[in-house]
Amino acid sequence: MAPSLNISNFSDVLAPESIYPLNESEKLLLENIGESKRKVVVFIKFRCPILTNLENFHKPDDAALIGFFAEQTRANMPKNVDKHFDAIFWFQADYSLCGNDINSQKLIPVPELDAFLAQAIYYVPKQKWDLIHDQEWLSTTVCWLRKKYDLPGITFESLEHLTNKAIEKMIAEDKDIPTAKFSLVDFSCVNDVENEVDKIMMRIEKFPMFRKPINGAGSYDCVKVRNKSELKDWVTRMINKKNNNDIYLVEEFVFGIEFSAAVCLLSDGAWAPLYISYNGEKTVVDMLHAGEPLPFHGDRFEDCLDMFPNMDKFVDKVIQAYKPPHPHLLTVQGFQLEKNTDKYYLTELTYRILGARDTLLSYAYSGVSQETALLSCHLDPNYRAEPDPNKPKIFERHLWYPYNEGLLKSHREVDPDAPISSELKFNWLVEVGTKLCKPTWFEHFVVHICLRNPDKKKLLEDIEWMEKNWKPDIIKNE
Repeated sequence: MAPSLNISNFSDVLAPESIYPLNESEKLLLENIGESKRKVVVFIKFRCPILTNLENFHKPDDAALIGFFAEQTRANMPKNVDKHFDAIFWFQADYSLCGNDINSQKLIPVPELDAFLAQAIYYVPKQKWDLIHDQEWLSTTVCWLRKKYDLPGITFESLEHLTNKAIEKMIAEDKDIPTAKFSLVDFSCVNDVENEVDKIMMRIEKFPMFRKPINGAGSYDCVKVRNKSELKDWVTRMINKKNNNDIYLVEEFVFGIEFSAAVCLLSDGAWAPLYISYNGEKTVVDMLHAGEPLPFHGDRFEDCLDMFPNMDKFVDKVIQAYKPPHPHLLTVQGFQLEKNTDKYYLTELTYRILGARDTLLSYAYSGVSQETALLSCHLDPNYRAEPDPNKPKIFERHLWYPYNEGLLKSHREVDPDAPISSELKFNWLVEVGTKLCKPTWFEHFVVHICLRNPDKKKLLEDIEWMEKNWKPDIIKNE
């Protein structure tokens, strides 16, 4: 459930000038911004750099954009995006403070940001601040900082129904949003294996099932449960864990096309469709765990009406049921149960930028970069998330190859004689000689390949060829 957001969660910043000192020119810059601007948006980047070129970004003259970026992201920052910022403050992030707990609601200390705000609020009036971030890891932390410094913006309490998977499912059930059958398992209250297994089976009725922690992130510990024996073994292991307060969502396993429908929530209460992305006819988790390549596809809502009919109506029903705070980005994630129909199941909501893989392709999919949309809807009350009329007429898709157990022998690419016409760009994520484990979550990828082609049909054919005929040069464990 909701973590306590009392200031005692972190020690107070008693000497912010020693933790993150501001020089005189920076203080003067902040003072000028505070006096001259209607609104000041602070974009926080902790682990991931800005991923797009902020295409078609137009900042209003009466608003300021400040970057607060981890120094570790600087080398991978796209060229020329800094021109859009009134100021960028760099800090050395300490990732060891994150720990090993893959929990989207964890309170992660960022003392440099805390110290920066402790000083900056004396130069910029509090009512002008707008803190935004792009990763679920920081959601609770940013809510805590808003509360600590009495800054405007969403609170944890107003956000929990969009981040806690258990609450999301209960709202869907209450509001008649189609969703998979489910059962909640609070292991702090479970002590009888047979009784708990019977409860789950009474709710869901059949196998396979699917389990995931209600506050998990990055597909961590999301696992298919194939039969009663596997269910019983898992419940037994969890009960035997000491001081186990984990809460899991167990769902009916859904067969169909997994989709993500991304929209921009506008300042006036309306919403603008961006794109629908999908990965094929297998689930993302199944492909990840099997070590199979994940293709990333997507199109604007109006460009895939045949494939996803009435998606706008389904998304609107979800938005009306959950009432997410505006302005921001929202993604409705779910399954299409029957191909080319409007039989949709809701799985969960994402109240932020969807993720690095989708962000990289968001402009190619829709003519609107997710990063541009996120910043613009907070900076400009008149922003409408319209596609860029000057978007290049070229199609782009990506293939991500997960780990397979073994040793990466080389960075071998595609043979020059391969029967493909698309431009290929390989982005290797691990070094040659790396020992690879079994893939279990979304950090476990070997290479990301970008395919570009002015002919969409040929591009899709090339992706299909790559999926069937190419794989990284991995020596399997014997």
